[in-house]
Amino acid sequence: MSSMARIIARDKIAYQGMHIMSLTDFLSVECALVVACWLKHAINPYLGASSAIYQINTLDKGIFTFDFETLTAAVGTKSEFQFFLMILLGAFLMVFILQILEGYRRHVLLQFRKSLEITVCATLIWLLLFPALNFFLKTFPHTSRVFIILSSLLIVIFLIISRFLVKKFIHSKGLTSTFREQIIILDWTAKSEDLARDIQNDPLHPYEIVAVCPPPGDNFTNPPPESMPLLDSFRDLEKVLAKGFVHTLIKADVQYDHHIVEEIVSLCEKNLVSFMMIPTAFQILLRGLHVSTVNRVPVLGVMALPIQRPFNKFLKRCVDLCGSLVGLLLSGPIIAVFCLLVYLESPGPVFYRQIRSGRNGMKFNIIKIRSMRLDAENESGPRWATQGDDRRLRVGAFMRRWNIDELPQFWNVLMGDMSLVGPRPERPELIRDFKESINHYNTRHSIVPGVTGWAQVNGLRGDTDLSERIRYDLFYIENWSLALDLQIMLMTFYRWEGAA
Repeated sequence: MSSMARIIARDKIAYQGMHIMSLTDFLSVECALVVACWLKHAINPYLGASSAIYQINTLDKGIFTFDFETLTAAVGTKSEFQFFLMILLGAFLMVFILQILEGYRRHVLLQFRKSLEITVCATLIWLLLFPALNFFLKTFPHTSRVFIILSSLLIVIFLIISRFLVKKFIHSKGLTSTFREQIIILDWTAKSEDLARDIQNDPLHPYEIVAVCPPPGDNFTNPPPESMPLLDSFRDLEKVLAKGFVHTLIKADVQYDHHIVEEIVSLCEKNLVSFMMIPTAFQILLRGLHVSTVNRVPVLGVMALPIQRPFNKFLKRCVDLCGSLVGLLLSGPIIAVFCLLVYLESPGPVFYRQIRSGRNGMKFNIIKIRSMRLDAENESGPRWATQGDDRRLRVGAFMRRWNIDELPQFWNVLMGDMSLVGPRPERPELIRDFKESINHYNTRHSIVPGVTGWAQVNGLRGDTDLSERIRYDLFYIENWSLALDLQIMLMTFYRWEGAA
């Protein structure tokens, strides 16, 4: 089979895969709506339902009977036709929203976190549009509010499960590369090498490097490795792009004459290829880069990052409030037991308050269960805890191993000094000079610090490489999403590396 035939075959499989994905999403939403109907029917007695039709049906057939007459009564419709119309409309609407949010781009299947983020956003939009559509069409205007809420929750669960299974199936059949976007890298630098390494080390990466192209003049900035497929000359680039299998051209972080860049961009436009470039002036917070105009002059700069946008800040704060309240209620008995154990081993205050640097460098008192002796810092002064620290109490070692000493920080979250997830706040006296000695250190103080964070769940806690921790914190700030926060919260329960 020729290379062009293989390319056409790959694209055909990818398009078929996305059609299958939309079909599985449609069926998953329909199943979620039917199960929501059944659940609404099952819990109606506990909600004080007084519908005469419902009461007759439940008395005659039982509350767990899967019957169209009882189901239609439970969700506010009057006939089987309305029932089928409702779940069809709901499923079509959800698939349409996913399409609008680019949930069917070929590489989204390979990025579970991205797929999860799109699914949650689409469901929130569906939660608003579906009742409004019902109201204006007046086909089934009395649809139960409980049914709508149940449907939203089940749609998220069913879609996540179905998309995860489809992704696993694709991976098991060796079709991962079919759903990747093919890219060409123009020139070779240290940043190009970092990009290539990340792509090659991630079996589910959305991009695949098909070639490295020499720059105009055919002299690479750095010699690319022999394992990389190379174009013989820059003049071959136009022929390759014209074949139609390359999706994106990425220019390395090298300064070219602006006429050459315009020529490359024009070449990409002619062949419907996306043009990207590795930036030279901006090395962090790239997701905040936006182009604006000042008196018709385009200006490029770092604007608001996703985590700093008003709606996202509001959403994150809502999660923090709910999570901290639940956390305080659930952890209250645990805190009481360990406070008693600490007091029995080392009489004195059982809570430990320590000044930390928060958002924009503001100081606040962090609250922990005391895990060390009362005189722990009398001789050594402030310093980070280490593995096997001799200042720890016996019960303190256990608490730090399982993060139990951190539980009172739910109060800090409730008060707004901290978030459930974010860069860990540090002691001012330990980090006073870091903004001068460690690049981008103070950027981590641009957001509210967290009880747990991306660096911590990756083993970077306590006395560990601070530069590496900063790199993880910056990744979190730049790539924040609600899905990433949920992932970090889940990882906190089984990632204990670096506990001291």
